[in-house]
Amino acid sequence: MLNATALKNAILSEIANLTDAGTALQKLGTAIGDYIASNAVVAFTWVAVNPVGGAPDPVASASGGITTMTVALTPAYGVVDHNVAQAHLETECNAALSLALYNITDAGFSTAPVVFGVVDSLNLTVSKTSDSDIAIGELAENIIDWIKSQKPVAPCAGTHGVFVGTGTVLSIS
Repeated sequence: MLNATALKNAILSEIANLTDAGTALQKLGTAIGDYIASNAVVAFTWVAVNPVGGAPDPVASASGGITTMTVALTPAYGVVDHNVAQAHLETECNAALSLALYNITDAGFSTAPVVFGVVDSLNLTVSKTSDSDIAIGELAENIIDWIKSQKPVAPCAGTHGVFVGTGTVLSIS
């Protein structure tokens, strides 16, 4: 399950004592992507039938996750404006999620991972402050709320035992 405080702590742990901006951005991106991939829980509806005889699968739901999310952050060279820097970070996070993969991971299921594709845009509202605990806390809250608001439309197709079907995303938590 996604938690803003846990993401904040993961980010702060990764970037603690770093003085090089490029390294800090790389670690920030890694912390965000790794946390989301490790902790997001995706709930699916499952609709399937036995291809021999057409009996429906009695299982109607499944669980999974965001299996891969790589957040590659690059410096916004020459940018000193807080709003422009936030917009740059939003763009890179939007790109990362649009390329992220989700899938059903419950035992007994064998489905193909699917790319998010089009995502609702991240809208950061991080205060302009020198207090990293406050800024990273707000960033983490914005990112977690954004991820939870997503509802990818492409189904995960595959099998559950003898049944063939698709899983459609209900929610991300």
